[in-house]
Order: sequence, then C-alpha cells, then structure tokens
Amino acid sequence: MAGYKILQAEKQGIYVLKFIGEIRLNLCCTLDNLVDSITLDPLFKTVVIDLTETEIIDSTTLGLIAKIAMAAQKQSNFLPTLIIQRT
Repeated sequence: MAGYKILQAEKQGIYVLKFIGEIRLNLCCTLDNLVDSITLDPLFKTVVIDLTETEIIDSTTLGLIAKIAMAAQKQSNFLPTLIIQRT
C-alpha cells in the first residue's frame, strides 16, 4: 500500500491543505471531518490545496474539495486555490 498524508495549517482564516501520496476513499471520512471543522470556523475565508505531491486522488476526494470550495465562496466569496505540479 502506498503512503499518504494530509497536512493542515491555518492563519487568519486561510487554511492550507497538502495532500501527499494516494488520497483515496480510505481517507475520506477523516477528510470529511476536517472539511466540516474548517467550514464551521467562523473566521474561515478560503483554502489553498497543495497537490504537488499527490500521486492519486479519487472522485470522492474531488467531491470534498468541491464541498469546501462552495463553503468558501458562500462564506467569504473567495474561491480556493489549487496548486498542482505540471509534468
């Protein structure tokens, strides 16, 4: 099984999530809880999602990214930033 990590940081309502490795269904419960806690933060403005070290991301995870994007737009009118590595 390949390795995986989800790292998180926050400053002044801006969250940074870094996905490392294979982000699949097995992490979605954890990620869903994280998304819920972020979107319930009254200071939440937006999120930056770093995918530069992500090897695989499944459709469920993409749905959770969409969920946080909609919450950011609704709460602060900021859309998330996705950082990807071009190969």
